[in-house]
Amino acid sequence: MRAAGWLLLACAAPAAWAQAPVQIETDAVAIMRDGVKLKADIYRPAGPGPFPVLLARTPYGKGNANGRGMAERGYLTVIQDTRGRGESEGIFRPFLDDERDGYDTVEWAAGLPGSNGKVGMFGGSYGGATQLLAAAAAPPHLVAVFAVVPAVTFGAHGVVHEGGAFRLLLGGSWGAAQLAQMHRLKLGPWAASGEKFSEVARAGPPLELMDRLFGKAPASFWPDWVSEPPLGEYWQPTDLARKIARIRVPVCLVGGIFDPFAGATVGVFAALRTRAATPEARQGAQLWFGPWTHGGSKFPAGDVQFGPDAAVSFGAYERQWQDHWLKGEANEVPRTPPARVYLTGEQRWQGWSGWPPAESRPRAFPLGPEAIAITGQAAGGEAIVETNPADPVPTRGGKLCCHPGFLPGSFDHTALFGRAGVAVFRSATLAAPLTVVGDGALEAELISDQPDGDLVAKLFEVRNGKTVLLGDGVTRLRHARALDRAAPIAAGKPVRIRVDLGPLSHRFLPGSQMALMLAGADFPNYDLNPATGPARLRIRLGGRTLLRLPVVEALPAPYVPEKANR
Repeated sequence: MRAAGWLLLACAAPAAWAQAPVQIETDAVAIMRDGVKLKADIYRPAGPGPFPVLLARTPYGKGNANGRGMAERGYLTVIQDTRGRGESEGIFRPFLDDERDGYDTVEWAAGLPGSNGKVGMFGGSYGGATQLLAAAAAPPHLVAVFAVVPAVTFGAHGVVHEGGAFRLLLGGSWGAAQLAQMHRLKLGPWAASGEKFSEVARAGPPLELMDRLFGKAPASFWPDWVSEPPLGEYWQPTDLARKIARIRVPVCLVGGIFDPFAGATVGVFAALRTRAATPEARQGAQLWFGPWTHGGSKFPAGDVQFGPDAAVSFGAYERQWQDHWLKGEANEVPRTPPARVYLTGEQRWQGWSGWPPAESRPRAFPLGPEAIAITGQAAGGEAIVETNPADPVPTRGGKLCCHPGFLPGSFDHTALFGRAGVAVFRSATLAAPLTVVGDGALEAELISDQPDGDLVAKLFEVRNGKTVLLGDGVTRLRHARALDRAAPIAAGKPVRIRVDLGPLSHRFLPGSQMALMLAGADFPNYDLNPATGPARLRIRLGGRTLLRLPVVEALPAPYVPEKANR
């Protein structure tokens, strides 16, 4: 997703290519099945053709992509404004119309003069979502897609929800930027200052946030985003977990550990490998996953250096992907491991056959009083997590987008470890390496004094007195059992919940410690729980609360990317 003037349309642009005449047609009209006219710019290569087609659908302006460069590589390139954006007609309802419009646009593009009928798609962020939603509609002429940090929903990992909690920072800053652009509204100091944004966000309910930001906001998608449950009738049509079995073409996904859509990205990949509609789609699915943010592989990821090999150029591989599937070229694509995942700590790439890797095994680490048991059982007791809406635990790094006042990535949390109402657990100092690759989770038994509440969990390595953030997540208690509706828990009675920590790929080194921080808020990353005031969670320890990590006992040889991709 991209906020006005801020990062974030992570669409890999081609390098400079030998110049050749390219014919450009602006505002070409594609008529959707409901009669709405969407407009695109078409870049036609020199020569008689016919040519394969590269298609991007974006809400950020069709003039911002490098269509000329792709046409010079021999692709009839189409860049389209999505419904209600740029020069296209209709009402902008983010994500809701992109499956149907994607299908119709693919088939229209396949029939353009000069097309050979083979269509590939490209783009990042929202443009990644338009690809995957179009693929879920199974247009006959779609051949392959290359989706970079796609802003998609996959089960509990929503575009604007995580674990049932609303992503206030992402939704509010991105939503405000879109309204400002569409209606020519003036951005206030909150657009650049994290402190100002937090002040405005805390001044009232999220439903009224746009009015507080703009005075009186125009009608938009915002009320639905805030009020609809995470996977209720409004959001269900965008949930790719329900649509994977319809996808018939190879998909390459690029994602980052510190991207808000990390969990959805690896979830889509894992599901494609087992449930896609065709053998080609199952076997051809690929993942490239590094210690990156939504800004891409070369955007800073906090105050930790993950090594020079982490900053790859995935645009070079994107070109190989397109040339292989759309032109039939023999290159590295079929010889590339299905999953290329960067292993932090060891600072190297690993190739895996799937996600989670077949080599990983789940291991439970019981929590005791202020401790993570590496072996054996942990002592019983309780840990207390308290939430004070007047002074919530502040956001510091993590999987963030789209505000310049809140940078994503790993930042030291030592100061937050000593904060009142936060519970911290540490392991003993490790005598041997511990490698975790896969999806991590906290399984907790707790007692709440309210029928709702939030539990935020963050996993760290502690090394040389500093913390390195590895994974984080949240569960809103009223959605712990149901994402399509509110189901408040029974206050004062034990309940079991799961907090997904997201995809992990890290090697704890000897001399370091594991650490887990539990809190009742992460504001303004997530909105303050609207159903409670001050809240108190009693986390029951011993064998009742477990940190579950995917452990790899023996690492295979590292994967070395091609020089062109480094």
